[in-house]
Amino acid sequence: MLLEGLISLVVTLIKAILSIFPSLPPFPAEGLTAINSYVSLIITNAGSLLGLFVDLNTVKIVLPIVLVLIEFEHIYDFVMWLLRKIPFLGIK
Repeated sequence: MLLEGLISLVVTLIKAILSIFPSLPPFPAEGLTAINSYVSLIITNAGSLLGLFVDLNTVKIVLPIVLVLIEFEHIYDFVMWLLRKIPFLGIK
């Protein structure tokens, strides 16, 4: 509740400061169209852009290895927990 009050106070202050300035003219439609086409081009070709810098076959091989190395401690703890559940192995 305190956080909401602080946020609403900040928003009110920002609105008050911005209301002093004159309104900006509208953005030209041609510029908006150009920006939209550029962003859509980047989004549709993101995979091929990544392929320019990194070989995707290498990523397919390296990514699982990196994930296993990062999560090694959790994997080790899980395997040891499973082995401790087998009584005749005698692992403590």
